Amino acid sequence: MRRIIIFIILLVFFASVFATTSYAAESISRFHSDISIAKSSQVTVVEVISYDFGSTSHHGIFREIPYRYKNDEDKQFRLDINVISVKDESGKPYPYTSSNSGDNLILKIGDPNETVTGIHNYYLTYTLEGAIRYFSDHDELYWNITGNDWEVPIELATARMQFAGVAPKISANCFTGRIGETEKNCSFRFPNQATEFSTTKTLLPGEGLTAAISFPKGVVAVVEPTPVADNSAFIGIIFLIVFIVGYLLIPLFLFWLWWTKGRDPQIDQTVVRVFDPPKNKEGRPLTPLELGALVDEVIHPRDISAEIVHLAIKKYIIIKENKDTEFRRGPAFSTDSQLAKLAKHEQAIIKALKLDTQDISTLKSLKTSFPSELTKLKYDLYEEMVVGGFFPENPKKVRQKYAVFAGIAFFFFSFLTAIMLVVLSRTMSRRTFFGAKAKQYGLGLKQFLTSQERQLEFQEDKYYLFEKLLPYAIAFGVAKLWAKRFDGFTAYQPDWYEGATNQTFMPLAFTNRLNNQLSSIQSSYTATTTRSSSGFSSGFSGGSSGGGFGGGGGGSW
Repeated sequence: MRRIIIFIILLVFFASVFATTSYAAESISRFHSDISIAKSSQVTVVEVISYDFGSTSHHGIFREIPYRYKNDEDKQFRLDINVISVKDESGKPYPYTSSNSGDNLILKIGDPNETVTGIHNYYLTYTLEGAIRYFSDHDELYWNITGNDWEVPIELATARMQFAGVAPKISANCFTGRIGETEKNCSFRFPNQATEFSTTKTLLPGEGLTAAISFPKGVVAVVEPTPVADNSAFIGIIFLIVFIVGYLLIPLFLFWLWWTKGRDPQIDQTVVRVFDPPKNKEGRPLTPLELGALVDEVIHPRDISAEIVHLAIKKYIIIKENKDTEFRRGPAFSTDSQLAKLAKHEQAIIKALKLDTQDISTLKSLKTSFPSELTKLKYDLYEEMVVGGFFPENPKKVRQKYAVFAGIAFFFFSFLTAIMLVVLSRTMSRRTFFGAKAKQYGLGLKQFLTSQERQLEFQEDKYYLFEKLLPYAIAFGVAKLWAKRFDGFTAYQPDWYEGATNQTFMPLAFTNRLNNQLSSIQSSYTATTTRSSSGFSSGFSGGSSGGGFGGGGGGSW
């Protein structure tokens, strides 16, 4: 009986603790933003924040609103922000203080001599100049409505955007999640000449709602954000003195640095023809993408194309020749465990093509996401090759480091030093002894692909050699020459490539068609995200949660 009584007491105790904790938890029950765009391009924002303090006592909330931003070229711009009022639901002003911290305006709302609990509504009204982005074919407001730095969940986020006095034709877009994510747990509609946005699930701490509307040019005046000057004069003077003093010494030092640190280890330079790619330390043959990066330390668009063909030959992808190139899951890729068998960069290619989540994708559907996916892939591939022992340091990091130094040298008119640093940025990345030997072996494969003086006698019954080495020929830029070695070879039809017509297979004709398809694919690799006249990206091309102006966050105090 005594044990039962103790058990009941403990049960009641823990139940009360959990109940208190649940009630005390803070949240924003609703975050609503009314946004009005004037013909002068001034943007007026009225935020209604319904903050639930739970049972804990606080003085109020603080709201961080960014006013300084970097564009896609790392140049800084400032929006002119003016706080009009901070009130409660009855229109009574809240006491608040404002201050600047870093790139943010901080509003600290509440009375330090009083505390509050439960739900309180905060109405913040402020205006902005320079928030509109101007593109060649349209203008837009790309606005981070809630911000992504709130310390509490937001149960519902809504917004209403409208124009003062005009009603132009509008397109809309929205994103949710953490900064950079492209989830769309949101919806929008166009009632009464306005655009309304709403989340469809709770936003967790660190998540936010971002929205964008585009409209024809000429609807609002052109008022760009204000450029922010670089306040580094003192540091600049120090650097100037250093570069003047070392104008002759630094170039000599850089030459010594390249001679001792920037060259590959000395190996036998004799190139011997081979008919297979070099292998890594685990015995796996390097893929075309790896070999292309190893040989010239640069990842070219054709290297990506070669890797896609390589994965297709391995039956992970089927490429279909059409007006819009299609990519389909191949028979070798039906489960996640099969995907896990591939190297990390091969998995990244599959994911960039979105074949990890869908059976078919098209080149057009990948146009906005592919470039950013490949940027990360290139960086990660170099890191893989450092781990694999081919490079002692990531070549991309090395190039970036010396390119930055070159820019500083140019800024201080130390042109000889700058020129040498530009050269070093291309030559200071070096291979290990293992990497240098692998490169030499790879050059032997290239010589085999380009220097055959007769067709292979066994080509008719060894068609797999044409197929096996075709991706490497693409990576080396010698695919047509490789295909010519197989003239007359018609006993094979690739099952990983579907042509527009069922023609008799001819290696050279097939390679020409494949090259045409790859050219259109490669144009998407190098596509740039649409930017405004001041260098900021669009919410309709590569947009994401946390993008655009606006944002910030807050919490209680």
